[in-house]
Amino acid sequence: MAISTKDESNEAHCDASNRCDGRGLALRSEAATAATVSTALFITGALVFAGGVTLFLLPSSPAAPAGSKAKLALPGGAGLRGTW
Repeated sequence: MAISTKDESNEAHCDASNRCDGRGLALRSEAATAATVSTALFITGALVFAGGVTLFLLPSSPAAPAGSKAKLALPGGAGLRGTW
């Protein structure tokens, strides 16, 4: 989409030395915005994919036995954690 918008600006609104009329400048701005959004979404997708692969490949932690309890010493107090 970004490339096609830039190409559209080159067809009739901008000359070979990149001088553009108002419409050409608007099309160039739209193309730059679309390119930025595309790049951001691509990077986000790659990070989500890498996170999914990491979770899939890492060994899962062993399940705690039923009815397990743990006493916790926390700064400023204590706590109890468990499953029933």
